[in-house]
Amino acid sequence: MPDRLYIDKEDRPYYQKAVEENVVNFKNKNQKEQFLLAMAIGFENDQKRELKSRDGFFFSNYLGAEDRTLINALAIHEHGSTDILASEKEVFDIAEQYASAGIRILADSIDKVQFGKFDKMFEKDLVEMLNLNQ
Repeated sequence: MPDRLYIDKEDRPYYQKAVEENVVNFKNKNQKEQFLLAMAIGFENDQKRELKSRDGFFFSNYLGAEDRTLINALAIHEHGSTDILASEKEVFDIAEQYASAGIRILADSIDKVQFGKFDKMFEKDLVEMLNLNQ
């Protein structure tokens, strides 16, 4: 049973960049929340990225019931079966891969958008995504 969730060591500067730019209020989010946001962005964009070198990001005991449900649902969707839930390591691996892709998507978006406009574009994308899921 894994005691933490990991990011790729190469991804740490991307998380730092999001904090420095305070994208979607990233500065005020803890590492668990940052990871879950990156994971959701990766999932929404249907992109995963294998971790090359694992760097502990936060302890798994920080995950609440809703967090675990979200991560489990993502793994079930990816695997196509609830059988995946038998291996928490595999479930976490899937979440970590989506988070790795997601934080890079977020960092690329920061680079492409003029200062001060990213939050508005991200907010618009979130509203559109929520409206599609209703």
